Amino acid sequence: MCTHRRRPLLANDEAAELLITAWQAANLWRTGRYVIMPDHIHLFCAPNTFPRATAQELD
Repeated sequence: MCTHRRRPLLANDEAAELLITAWQAANLWRTGRYVIMPDHIHLFCAPNTFPRATAQELD
């Protein structure tokens, strides 16, 4: 994810805390390792559950 026009909006502790709190509260996605840069974020994420059709395809 990048900020609009790559502005360095994420280069502060408050932004990091807001993001981390939101990720912890989210229950549809799991967030793994992440790096918060001043103007973008790198992260590993995955759905918390697989849709039934996807689970059947894996069998």
